Amino acid sequence: MNVRMTARRLDLTDGIKRHIEERSDHFGRFFDHIIDIHWLLEVDNRRHTAETTAKVFGTMLTGRAEAND
Repeated sequence: MNVRMTARRLDLTDGIKRHIEERSDHFGRFFDHIIDIHWLLEVDNRRHTAETTAKVFGTMLTGRAEAND
């Protein structure tokens, strides 16, 4: 499984990278053949957004979350 990370207006610290890799491992419980996971983290003023796209054997799965902190 290939894990890619993109940050916009945010510094990717080692702690954030480690957390993303741990969360990516959880996808394995639900899907066997994950090809690629792409995480997009963005900060815009006070709105924090995390979006993930997973390519799973012919299907694209996406998820998005927003928070103020």
